Amino acid sequence: MIRSSRAVAAVAAVVLSSVLVVVATSPAGANTGAITQVVQLGDSYSAGYGVLSNYRAANEGSCLEPGFFDTSVVPGGRLASDLGVPLEFQACGGAEIDDVVQQFRTALPAIQGDGTGTLIVFTAGGNDLRSVRGEMWPDLLQRCILWDLSCEKRSLNQVGNMATVRADMVALVDEIAAALPGAQVRVLGYPELMQRTPGCWGVTGVDRKEADYLDSIARDLNDNLEGAVNEVASARGGDIAWVDVEDAFDDHGACQTSWSGQRYVNDTVFVPWSATVASNSFHPTASGYNAYSQQLNASLNFVGS
Repeated sequence: MIRSSRAVAAVAAVVLSSVLVVVATSPAGANTGAITQVVQLGDSYSAGYGVLSNYRAANEGSCLEPGFFDTSVVPGGRLASDLGVPLEFQACGGAEIDDVVQQFRTALPAIQGDGTGTLIVFTAGGNDLRSVRGEMWPDLLQRCILWDLSCEKRSLNQVGNMATVRADMVALVDEIAAALPGAQVRVLGYPELMQRTPGCWGVTGVDRKEADYLDSIARDLNDNLEGAVNEVASARGGDIAWVDVEDAFDDHGACQTSWSGQRYVNDTVFVPWSATVASNSFHPTASGYNAYSQQLNASLNFVGS
């Protein structure tokens, strides 16, 4: 049967429109409907610190100060732009889990009803780690790079509060799920920062054993955060999922040299003409943020593009 050109055009228009409607399904396969709003919470990984070009010190700036975040590269911001839907952005450098709780409460009035159609995405937990001596994760990184030889052997450099971090993540995800049972929630993991292959020539001051030790902390953190997310998902139901990024960053850590083109994580970056560590150190490069976005999108099981 020969179709008229008008009929063909009509059918093509219907097919095209159906392709452009982005639909997400839960890991179990239940249709959760189109995403109509994205809420980006979280720490500096969720604020785009890795690609900041101002090279200010890590302890400068303030939350949501222009130039201290980049919504165009972070997974939630990029997805909102691609879909043409509103973005509620609250991510902030240095945020701990308790801070992300406050970010969520600040964003809550902008979310309609039970959250149906809303995607909430964030990274959190890295800044909550404390060594036995009480140092935060960024300070432990700096210690291993600049001061302590064989830092992995020192008992005071071991993580001393992993159980607390896990419990705090349970509380955060549970609060989100209780307030917005219809929302899609995606908690993004962290990459292994170093990934020696087989040495760590891309990071000055880190040997092979130190690189392995620092990466083991990232894996342990991810395992505990994933366990926390799965615990809430099992208890509450709904579309709540952990998004693992370790495989996506495999062989692309900071130990790769800058000229290899394979680095998804920045080495130590210094403020120009100073010995001050800049805010984008050991954060994802543009390629790293691409990997994050791909993993987020895959977790949503997109149909169409």
